[in-house]
Amino acid sequence: MPDVIRRRYGAPVTTGSTLTFPYPAGRSSNDYRQDGGAYFFPRSLQNRYTQNVDFTLAFGEGQVTLTWNNPITIPFDLNTVDSNNSGARWEVALELPLYIDAATQLWPPADGGDTYVFT
Repeated sequence: MPDVIRRRYGAPVTTGSTLTFPYPAGRSSNDYRQDGGAYFFPRSLQNRYTQNVDFTLAFGEGQVTLTWNNPITIPFDLNTVDSNNSGARWEVALELPLYIDAATQLWPPADGGDTYVFT
């Protein structure tokens, strides 16, 4: 299961712009696959964008920085709320695939419908 980090931003995101996403509590750059597999979801565009095609990521000490390389401008929309209608505002989400090694305990345990990728 990947981590999904949601956040707000304060202006349109144009080609070459950057957004920073703090890691969830207890995570660091070592927890994530950095070579690819991340997805970016701007609510205002209602689409999914792919790492190393539409954006690049730079993994830092406490945060990951996304550089938007797509020619589409992501408009600023102050009125979006999350998809489960809880009222929490967020405008973009970054899905980061976890790096799983032999020492990682999988929780919850796998069942017939789960897929895990080991590298």
